[in-house]
Amino acid sequence: MKKVIVLFVVIASLSSALLNAQSGWFVQKTTFTGNPTSMFFIDSNTGWIMHDSGRVIRTTNGGNSWSPAYFIGTYYPISSMKFVNDLTGWAAGGFAEYNPFNMEYAIVLKTTNGGVNWTTQYLDSWGPHINCLAIADANNVFTTASGTDMYSMGSNGRVVKTSNGGLNWNSDSPVSGWASTSVCFFNSQTGWVSAYGQSDVPPTRRLIYRTTNAGASWIQVYRDSINTFSPIISRIHFPDANTGYKFLGGTMKKSTNGGSNWTALDSVSTYGTGEMFFVSSDTGWIIKGSIKRTNNGGQNWTVQNSPAASGKLFFVNSNTGWALGNKILMKTTNGGVEDADYASYFPMHTGNVYLYSAWNWPNPNSSWYITARITKDTVMNSHKYFYLTNFPDIGTGWVRYDSVRENLLYYFPNSNCSGYTNDKVIDSLSARVNDQVNSCVYHWSYTRVEDTTNQLLFNNYNVKTKSFRHDGIVLAHTRYAKNFGIKNYDAGEPPPSTYFVSLAGCYINGIMYGDTLLTNVSKISTEVPSSYSLGQNYPNPFNPITNVKFSIVKAGDVKVVVYYVQGREVQTLVNERLNAGMYEVKFDGSSLNSGVYFYRLTTDGFSDTKKMILIK
Repeated sequence: MKKVIVLFVVIASLSSALLNAQSGWFVQKTTFTGNPTSMFFIDSNTGWIMHDSGRVIRTTNGGNSWSPAYFIGTYYPISSMKFVNDLTGWAAGGFAEYNPFNMEYAIVLKTTNGGVNWTTQYLDSWGPHINCLAIADANNVFTTASGTDMYSMGSNGRVVKTSNGGLNWNSDSPVSGWASTSVCFFNSQTGWVSAYGQSDVPPTRRLIYRTTNAGASWIQVYRDSINTFSPIISRIHFPDANTGYKFLGGTMKKSTNGGSNWTALDSVSTYGTGEMFFVSSDTGWIIKGSIKRTNNGGQNWTVQNSPAASGKLFFVNSNTGWALGNKILMKTTNGGVEDADYASYFPMHTGNVYLYSAWNWPNPNSSWYITARITKDTVMNSHKYFYLTNFPDIGTGWVRYDSVRENLLYYFPNSNCSGYTNDKVIDSLSARVNDQVNSCVYHWSYTRVEDTTNQLLFNNYNVKTKSFRHDGIVLAHTRYAKNFGIKNYDAGEPPPSTYFVSLAGCYINGIMYGDTLLTNVSKISTEVPSSYSLGQNYPNPFNPITNVKFSIVKAGDVKVVVYYVQGREVQTLVNERLNAGMYEVKFDGSSLNSGVYFYRLTTDGFSDTKKMILIK
């Protein structure tokens, strides 16, 4: 196998622009020392994740890498963690010990060195556990606590605050005396607290308090009651002084007057009490079952493509944010909006070549190679098709991409599949996780998206991928890599899979990627030639393989391309940086029709073209 290193600048620039641009959500981290319980970022680079094992990890590069896990000094569960800058932060939590005395524990800790060391500032072995923390400024920090009384009623709680950076902590009246569930601050002065109270008989009272002077005084802006022990106000969030959101018994509600009045958002009434995060009065996200985004203040929500089911959300602006769920940390750099360029999951261009490594279970070491090509294109029924040979999942035949419905289609005359005439659906490249599509092609009846993740391709490119499960007589999986095409394929009858295919390298639009056998160029002399030259292919005429020799005077970018007689490109034979010397490259015309073709050498101001004849 020959390793080819692509050095020239144009390829590096193209790779950076196409392959490093993230779209939607992508997985950043899957391994944690415990179950993640809290997450906070102060900017797009610096953030922390707290574990239930009493440990915290830190990143200073946006989540690409993380510090060792620092022990915070307690194993009490931490429910909330916030930082005022890259060094100073607080963590709060505790737990309820369910015994006849209804004992509960509350704790607040502080760090002044970015989470490496922590000091306990508040500890109460008889008080209700803390469930939320908010920072107004470096001096004013607020926590809410809720618990049960001796009758196991949820009416025990308080707001505990400090006004001197944690040196002293005190209960904050008049909010205290209720079970407090959430606290948030819009700025250093304006904040809100939600609370509730139960007794041995209904109703349950629900309240919201507001302060405009950093907690020096509170005003009750909302109160109601319901003839049941629940639901309670689980979370409140105010992105500005007037606009607020809250979850109430599985229904999301919105206020536009600072919390005094609330209107139900019916579009999210089934989302339960998931986590929410708003960066403005209009733009926000919910994570519950999946990640959903609104751009119009909750009137409409769009499901985003992510593997998260539930967890935590945090955004530093409308583009950059993180989602923590199912022990998976995901990140978005465009607000979670998936790139609409679905066609790039399978770039089709005449001359593209793919090399796949294939193996059968249980002998993964006895592998072989499969070469797949896109050999030609044509227009049929007003649609442009490409002729594909030997592709995993697809096989050989005419394939097109429908940009209207975002489907990859296989030409099948006189067929009628999912509303298509003369085409059958291979995969729906725009489908999202759990979406199911009737494929009616080959030996499976439908296809479903299993996941979308970022994966490393050829050890260099972090690319977004999408995996499809094909159910039918044979269970198969196909994974597409954005800007490349089919990355992996496996199948088994019956399951589990016994046949595996993996992309080893490829030519995409004339550019070579990976460690491949696709380049048949070989150096036949180290002697530095006196001039550039392009030799006549031999044999000529040929059937179906011929050889082309060329000479390079000095190191440079070299391109050898075969064209149809009409001038359309057939295949790129060489597209790389070569040292001075004499070279030879093979051209395989087995997939082409008999006829006249041209081949051209281009390098460092030199260009030459010659004719070749294929006779079958």
